[in-house]
Amino acid sequence: FIEALASRNREGMYGTASCQYYLYRLTLAYTFGHDELAAEMYDKCIESELEKKMFARPTLCACAFYGGLAALSMERKDRNNPKWRGIVDAVIPRMEKWAEASAWNF
Repeated sequence: FIEALASRNREGMYGTASCQYYLYRLTLAYTFGHDELAAEMYDKCIESELEKKMFARPTLCACAFYGGLAALSMERKDRNNPKWRGIVDAVIPRMEKWAEASAWNF
């Protein structure tokens, strides 16, 4: 199923389903301590052009949140790779902006 989904996603089909799939894997991988897999799934979310396909902001927020956590965890393990700090530096301002946009958060 996953191979078929990935193949069709390259053709522009099932974009939303693949975004959700990568987000679920990202969330589960981070939750259970599989930081490398979580970071890989975050990359897949970005590669699948999540923001263009997912109009639901909670999905985008979840991807940024868990992707940022995975990057922080990976940065602790691999301090010589600037990729992780780059992800964290990109995610934090986005999360702050989204938090400020909702009075409910304060």
